[in-house]
Amino acid sequence: MKEFDTITFDPTKVREELADLENLVKSNVDLAERKDLQPFFEQRRQLSAFMGTY
Repeated sequence: MKEFDTITFDPTKVREELADLENLVKSNVDLAERKDLQPFFEQRRQLSAFMGTY
């Protein structure tokens, strides 16, 4: 069974990671889910957790 990580919300880190996402989207015309997006979100746990609340 998959384990879930406990993440304490850090709004400063979320803003930084959100800026990283903006830069990724602006700098790439074509993004592949497995090659680009999955590794991006795996490395940005705060942003992933924040986006999961929506």
